[in-house]
This record gives sequence, structure tokens and C-alpha cells, in this order.
Amino acid sequence: MIKSKIAFVLFVVLTLISCSSKIPAAPSTKTNNLSSPTPTIAITIASPTETVVPTITPSPTYTATPLVNIPPYATKEVILKYTHSRAALGLPDEYFDVLLGIRPTTKLVIYSDGQLILQKASKSIVTKTLTEGEIHQLLFQLDQLGFHMIDTNQKHDDTDLLYDFGGRYLQVGVTDGAFSCLSIRDTEICYYEPYKDFVMPQALLLFQLVDNYSPSSTTLYQPDRILLYVSPGPDLYHSFVENPMTTMSWPSGLPSLETSQEKYIYLEGKQAQEFFSFLDGFTKPMIFNENGKDYSVLSTVVLPHETISQP
Repeated sequence: MIKSKIAFVLFVVLTLISCSSKIPAAPSTKTNNLSSPTPTIAITIASPTETVVPTITPSPTYTATPLVNIPPYATKEVILKYTHSRAALGLPDEYFDVLLGIRPTTKLVIYSDGQLILQKASKSIVTKTLTEGEIHQLLFQLDQLGFHMIDTNQKHDDTDLLYDFGGRYLQVGVTDGAFSCLSIRDTEICYYEPYKDFVMPQALLLFQLVDNYSPSSTTLYQPDRILLYVSPGPDLYHSFVENPMTTMSWPSGLPSLETSQEKYIYLEGKQAQEFFSFLDGFTKPMIFNENGKDYSVLSTVVLPHETISQP
């Protein structure tokens, strides 16, 4: 009897095992939805003792040689200024833009203390202290010519009443040229030189007056500040001047030109005046020799109303 019960239990167990092997597996609840908006994020955890330092590769930049000993300078207040902007590229003045900005050439300036500085093309820079009467007379003439009555939006296009294009603006439109500007204290009028033939006659008379202004008894201007740009060898000089000049010896009383690369030199007071004596009253590229080596030297006069910024 016991044997038959054991046989029956074994039969039931084998039957259940056989049936369980035929039950289909339940479907997986895991999905692989490629359209899911949640991105996969990989997280890297550094060990507590590990220091992660980002590697930064700086972009190559040109840094001008810093100037030394540029003391504070009290600039002068301007009453009247007549300037001509720089249109052509590749001029020596571009080498001073990093210190002086892109500045126009000052052809005439009168300061509140009466000093006049006058610079005309290919001529020496001259100066004079004007009397109150001389300043008043010049300002009165400009006022009589309508300086403060000129109607202009300074856009220099066919909407600017400073010009009369006669409906031909699109035919004469020019995009590369210089500006002439006349300012009296805080008021400034500029005209675009390629459009000079279209400037209203009233406005043109103002510029003709200051362009021809040349008071008597002027003397050679002696600047109190000059900036130099020095380059080893004569190559820089020859890039501006075709006809070679005689190399001059560098004065021993001035800062040394010695350098293996380009650099700036700042001259003031007597040193500026001593160097200016080599320039015949106006700046020009030159070649100087010091200790058996040639150097190209560019120069610019820094006027009393101009500021110098460190590079």
C-alpha cells in the first residue's frame, strides 16, 4: 500500500514538471524606444585624490612691446579743429593705431589757451599763440558763413542735405574715401571727399576758409611728445620709401634703438625736440645706425589734445 502511494506522488510530480516546460515565457517589459526624448548621459566620477585640470590652448596674439615711463599728461581743450581722415592703407601712421587709435590727421587746431598748430601737406608743422581778437575774428567769419546753420544728417547719402547729387547718387556712389571734418567746440561737420563736387557751396566755403587760413608770424612747432616705432634692419623703411636715404647715426642722448624685434619708444620734452630736429618739421620714415646696426624708424607727433594708451 505504501509503495503504491509513493508511486502515485512521483507520477504527479513528473506530470507537473512536464507541463511547466510547455508554458510560454511572459513577454519582457523592457522596451527599446529610439524616439525617447531622454538622452543617454555618461557620468565619469573622479577619485577623491584626482585633480581634473582642463587644458587650454591660447590663441596666438600679437602684443606690442610695452612702453615705459609714460607719465600722466594734461591734454588741452580744443576750440576749433580741422582734420582729414586716413583713407589709404599701408601708411606709417597705422603702426601707431594700437597706442593712439585710428586718428585723423589734424591740419589745424586752436586750443583754449590760444595756441594754434598748423600742418599742411609736405610742409613743416608751425605754431603761434593767437590773440583773443584773432580767434574771435576767425570764429565770427565761420559763423557768418553759416557754420551753425548747415542742414545735414551726416549720413553722406542721397538723404543728406549737405550734398546735391541731382538724382545721380547711385551713379556716383563711392565706398572708399577720406573725410574732411571741421569742428567748433562740440559741433562737427564732415564731408566725404569723393563727393566734394556735390557739397553745397555754403558748406564748401567753410572748409575753404580754414584750408586757406595761414596767419603771419608763425614759428616752427617744437613738439613735447613723439612716438617712435623701431624695426631692425632697413626693410620697413624700404616698404615706404623707394629712393634710399643716407643712414644717420643715432644720437647718444636718446634711448637706445637696440632690439631684436619691433618696439615702441616714447620721447618727451627735450628728447622729443632733439629728435624732431632730424625731421625738418614733419615726420617721415628714416634709417638710423647704432653700434654698427641699421634700424628703420617711423615717428609721429602726439599733439596736446591727443591721448596715448598702453598696448
